[in-house]
Amino acid sequence: MTADAIAAASLLPAGTAVLGPEPASLGLEDRMEATVTGATKPAWHRPFRPGSFFGRGGGDPYARALRRRRGILDLIDVDADPRAEPLARYDAGAWFRATPGERALLGALTGPVLDIGCGPGRFVAAARRAGIDAVGIDVEERAVRLARRGGEAVLGSVFHPCAEITATGRAGAGWGGVLLMDGNIGIGGDPAALLARVREITAPGASAWVEAATGRWTDRSFAARLRDARGHLSDEFPWAVLGPAALAAMAADTGWEPVTERSVNGRPVCLLRRR
Repeated sequence: MTADAIAAASLLPAGTAVLGPEPASLGLEDRMEATVTGATKPAWHRPFRPGSFFGRGGGDPYARALRRRRGILDLIDVDADPRAEPLARYDAGAWFRATPGERALLGALTGPVLDIGCGPGRFVAAARRAGIDAVGIDVEERAVRLARRGGEAVLGSVFHPCAEITATGRAGAGWGGVLLMDGNIGIGGDPAALLARVREITAPGASAWVEAATGRWTDRSFAARLRDARGHLSDEFPWAVLGPAALAAMAADTGWEPVTERSVNGRPVCLLRRR
């Protein structure tokens, strides 16, 4: 793949598999912690360390890319053949400026908007310029510092109380809109639990843009690592990739109604509405 092709699409996922369910008796935050620590045993079970989040630990490729404001990052399945193609490829430079197609997504959302896994905050900044109240949330401190240059951002996990609208000093029944871009439906390795959590913190009738994988029925959860072009590897973390058709089916089971789908910079993005 040429550098121009990579720059044109910040996420290029592929692959298929199915995640086994976790015990329904656990709360959402407990389920997230249990998944990360290995206290439950889904089909792809692995004993992750507490705090095992996207691209953190080890050689810190995520923080390195944020510091340099550029770089290609590959998402790899720890258990796959080392010679296999990455499950996703990210252009870190694309995280710093929203494209016209990305900015157009904001028009379908009612604020206040929560950008989950906001990175350096391109959507938060774009929303602010468009007069839309928006807040980013990310587990990486450097990402939050960068996002705060263009708007408001919170350090923490979507599964923690800091993701709730009242934690930001706002009133209301919940967030009016949500962004799960750049493959962030994979956060925690359990898209169903993530969609349920997002429903929990949003207001009735809220909308969410969710970026999906390119394969229609892709549904794969796995132990992942992030790797940069210099070979720096993160610690292992739970992740998932989900295609548009698989996302629509899962959304219907978690209190969301699929509304529409569009292509943004060659990436499928699906609009969901909270029932």
